[in-house]
Amino acid sequence: MKRSLLVLVLLAIVCLALAGCCPPAVATLTISQIPWPDEEVTTYTIEDQDGNTIGSCELTVHKDGDTYILTDHLELTIEGIEATDDTTITVNATDLKPISGMETMVINEQTMEITTTYSAGELAITATVDGEVQSATIPIPADAYDDGEGYFLLRTIPFEIGYAATFTDVLAASAATPKTTITVVGEEEVEAPLGSFDCYKLEVSIAGIPGKQYFWYGVNSPHYLVKFEVEGEDITIIMLLEAVSTP
Repeated sequence: MKRSLLVLVLLAIVCLALAGCCPPAVATLTISQIPWPDEEVTTYTIEDQDGNTIGSCELTVHKDGDTYILTDHLELTIEGIEATDDTTITVNATDLKPISGMETMVINEQTMEITTTYSAGELAITATVDGEVQSATIPIPADAYDDGEGYFLLRTIPFEIGYAATFTDVLAASAATPKTTITVVGEEEVEAPLGSFDCYKLEVSIAGIPGKQYFWYGVNSPHYLVKFEVEGEDITIIMLLEAVSTP
């Protein structure tokens, strides 16, 4: 499906669609902790570079036996384009490896639904776009994680300035498996609607897609995602932590 640059910016909020190439001799991503409780809801306001509210996002964690069910609900409006995205990813509770997923994306009343099933070394994808069904099976490497768990995955890394790692980001909508590089580039104080937080700043890039994105995670456990920022050609999108709810 051909998308305009503006829609690519919309999708950048929906997923970790980043840029660059992986430098040599960078270690594979390490999950050093799973900091969230078994039940958690974090909500975000989404703004443009002028401070205008253009959307919202809600992330949830639900423990179900030996799995986590991770969900992401997004609503976004930019220059007359209205987008919603609902993503649910089921992952192994120990190593966060993806098991299955479901995504429903609506952009200006055009609907796309994607289901994913992971097995040893393979991913089965079924995409339905306005009633037309397409299926594919693609190989995936051992370091693969589903793009839909990205916001959660980055909370688990060793938070040390200078830490750098790579992993394969599975973009089911395009059946792509680009390498992703993350680097902890420093510490900053971040103001969000929920308050002021000392944060680690992460620079993230995905091979083959122009531009970089930045993530700010709290220094203190459970390392909430406090801020996310992506810059497009005509607009910068900023996501800021608004509320946290736990049982």
